[in-house]
Amino acid sequence: MLGTLIRDWLENVSEQRSTQLVLDQKIVLATDVGLQRNENQDRVAALQFTPNNSTMRPFICVAVSDGMGGMLNGAECATITIAELFSSLISNAEVSADAKLRTAASHSNEAVYQFAKGKGGATLSAVLVENDGSAYYLNVGDSRIYVVPNDRSDIVRATIDDTLHEAFGGQSRELVQFVGIGRVMLPRIDRLPRDARSVFITSDGAHYFDPSIFKQIILEADTVRRGSERIIAIARWLGGPDNASIAAFHPSEILSKLTQKPGSVATIWSGGGELQLAYAPQQVAYGGGASEAPPPPIESASEASSSEIDSKRKQSRSRRKASKEKSSTKQLEIKIESGENNDDADS
Repeated sequence: MLGTLIRDWLENVSEQRSTQLVLDQKIVLATDVGLQRNENQDRVAALQFTPNNSTMRPFICVAVSDGMGGMLNGAECATITIAELFSSLISNAEVSADAKLRTAASHSNEAVYQFAKGKGGATLSAVLVENDGSAYYLNVGDSRIYVVPNDRSDIVRATIDDTLHEAFGGQSRELVQFVGIGRVMLPRIDRLPRDARSVFITSDGAHYFDPSIFKQIILEADTVRRGSERIIAIARWLGGPDNASIAAFHPSEILSKLTQKPGSVATIWSGGGELQLAYAPQQVAYGGGASEAPPPPIESASEASSSEIDSKRKQSRSRRKASKEKSSTKQLEIKIESGENNDDADS
């Protein structure tokens, strides 16, 4: 059910073009439909999980998924991939990072296959950082994860594309596996280099051009935001043949956000929106009669807030409530915040 809820929310906040700074401007999420596609089938998102249960491990996960071009329902497949990834990570917060990622990849693969029956799929690249400072990555397909070491001497690609060319030395660049493939999927899961100063996660539309140019842009940028904006701009200036998305952050900077918070469970960011999940005593919306079974105990408050980048424009807030029935137990509260996007990147 959590996966479906996240999926529905992601569909509502997806944007053709957006740049957002989240987690007190420590994570950059940027996406651009490009110049030759009518639909943006990329999804870029971040999840912060800060439980008040000491047996669960606080973590942050940043992910990019690219719907498969040439197959059916690419945008929906990418949405399901991210939704099931985050849902599974939350549900398995007590296990180790690599085990969480492996289970989440399996859940995403199964969910996309059930939806598309093998006729659609998506890539998935994700990095998970836990409160002990450890960081692991997951990769399926040809989206990529790049790492800049502390000495800023180079940019290193941590992942290998799941293509015949890179995985087996063949000539074809067709994918040999993707999320939703419908058989045993073997995601690449490994520990991120300990000297990682910054991380960039990209869809293929953001790294299709000359690798030397990509490297120079990243290394010359003074912030991950500026580097991300320039990558998106260059991809568009060179013709924008595909959707281009990038997520970037400094692992060391987000560690301060991995603390336990009473009542807090998770926050998800994507596009121009923010979704907050929390366990808190509340009244449960229920409009049925006495003989009817009440709906699941979920309250939704929508729409909300100014952009974290551009606070000049604000939307008024409204809350829709049905007749209420008090609950003595802690229920899952869903708070949805979405704001205007900032396209102040070079265009």
